[in-house]
Amino acid sequence: MCHEDVETTQLLLVTCKVTQKVWDLCDKWIGNMAVRHKDVIIHFRSFHLLSQRPNVNKVWKGMWVAIVLEIWNHINKVVFKGGVVDHEEIFSLAHLKGWLWLKHKMTGTTFSYSDLYFSPVQYLQSLV
Repeated sequence: MCHEDVETTQLLLVTCKVTQKVWDLCDKWIGNMAVRHKDVIIHFRSFHLLSQRPNVNKVWKGMWVAIVLEIWNHINKVVFKGGVVDHEEIFSLAHLKGWLWLKHKMTGTTFSYSDLYFSPVQYLQSLV
């Protein structure tokens, strides 16, 4: 998918030019300015929002998982089904699937998809 070095987990999920654009979209969406580590484990551990409660960041890490799963799904689509590499599609689908997961997991919330899309921090704070 990246047409770079040997495709390792680190490359595919974190350092590939395509996946870097996905993480940049995520940072832009949430209003976060971060330097992302190249190691997948440290990348996950550092995926948090400053000045937010631990429970908010726990939910926020669910978005990291949604993004990684969608990157993996996209890789499979490109490799096995002749799909086109599209970082915006990866982020959009991860965003939607993350919201669906949160909606299912956090029963009783009244926030809509557009609430998450336009006010992500307020949405996360309302869940915990």
